Amino acid sequence: MTHDEVVGLVSTAVSAIAAVTGIAQVLHSQKQLFPLISHIKERLFTRRLRSILRAFMGENLAENFLGDLGERRTILVKKQGRHQADRWYRRQLLISIPPLLVLAIRRLASHAVRSLTR
Repeated sequence: MTHDEVVGLVSTAVSAIAAVTGIAQVLHSQKQLFPLISHIKERLFTRRLRSILRAFMGENLAENFLGDLGERRTILVKKQGRHQADRWYRRQLLISIPPLLVLAIRRLASHAVRSLTR
């Protein structure tokens, strides 16, 4: 991965985290007033989180990770209902992003150091 690609990835991640935070606030404030709109926004929110994970983890690793989460979500649907399972799933996606962002920044720093020492 080139320096410019890593910088672009980190920039995208920061923008995505800001967007995710904004979407989460909107979802929370409108949840009781507009259930249909809330449902649509939650789906978009989930898709955005999944695409962020793919950007950080790579397609294959992300699909494995998302598959594992999906299996656990299926079990939770049976035990706790769809709403709780969806909520758990989105939370797991959301809390996975910061550690991946840290790893991307470390990779960027490592790449920058290697570039300077050449």
